[in-house]
Amino acid sequence: MLLIRQKFEAADRAVIAKGLLDVREEESFQEGVGKRYVNTHKIPLFDSAGRATFLLGISEDITDRKLAEQAL
Repeated sequence: MLLIRQKFEAADRAVIAKGLLDVREEESFQEGVGKRYVNTHKIPLFDSAGRATFLLGISEDITDRKLAEQAL
């Protein structure tokens, strides 16, 4: 679990450093005994001086849809 968190934190830091939107579709990771799939949008938030200092991240769990597609 720690490695998954480190992976996502590194991606968050990169979005803030670049100051650009990051869209990751169908990103997968191993959780417990199963694989999970997510669509993620990470958006940098800027302070009054124009520096990216925070980020807004939204992830949608698409595992059920992805597994249904693979079953077809």
